[in-house]
Amino acid sequence: MALTLSVIAGIALLLPGLFAVLFWNVRARRHSASRPDLPITAVSVLAISICVSMMAHLTMWYVFFAGRLFAVRVGDGLTYLAPELALPPPLANPIETIVQLTHGTATSPGEVALVAVTILLEIAFVAAVVADDGFDLMLEGMDLNNQGWVYTYIIRPAQNDYRPLAYVLTTLQKDNLGIGFRGVVADIRQSERGETLALSLSEPERFLFELNAGKDGGGYGGEASEPSFVRHKDEGVGDVVSLDGKVIQNIVISNPQAKRLQELKSLLDAGGIPATPEEPSSEDR
Repeated sequence: MALTLSVIAGIALLLPGLFAVLFWNVRARRHSASRPDLPITAVSVLAISICVSMMAHLTMWYVFFAGRLFAVRVGDGLTYLAPELALPPPLANPIETIVQLTHGTATSPGEVALVAVTILLEIAFVAAVVADDGFDLMLEGMDLNNQGWVYTYIIRPAQNDYRPLAYVLTTLQKDNLGIGFRGVVADIRQSERGETLALSLSEPERFLFELNAGKDGGGYGGEASEPSFVRHKDEGVGDVVSLDGKVIQNIVISNPQAKRLQELKSLLDAGGIPATPEEPSSEDR
């Protein structure tokens, strides 16, 4: 029984850190890319949970310590001004109550309940910190989820008001002709090793592409030619398309700003400029 209570108490003390990892995973899924969550037994997750929990408990101890000092000073002043006024004693510091419980010191049910309320407040504080945009600003440029090129060319640009456009060449090819897709990256799934498992595009357009092999002229003065890539006219295919990683041969990412895209769309709708096919301008990824 004592061992069971010890395990429950230990988990309760780690709750702020565990919820910090949970909120981080949920927040990471909002940026159109995800990898399998690390198991809770992973050393890195346990280390982060312990550190965050210790920081939360230390912060809460200082908050209650300062609050108690303020309450004592206010109580002394009120007692001096109105001696007949009796104030209740200040609340016990819940972090000190936790230490007392570990040593087997008897405590009141109210103090134990205050510990539970304190842990809930710490969880709410951690959630507010992780959910704040300033937290992203503090971690700007840090690929904590180890997502590699997906973080560099999709997640980080999306956080800075860019819309990642993907040009996808598939393995569906025959007689030098293949099928490709162009659209805004709506979602991308990665494996534990960073492999692309699936890619979803919003507002997709389908196109045919042609790959022509080059010729060296045969070494006898024959006509030589360079390899060529021809992309034919795009065709809208609906609101979203999902591609399995097995059919993806190559991905090219371009990152125009969402504001510029909206201005360009407005000009196209107004007939101010002619619609011309857009070519990708970034590196192959």
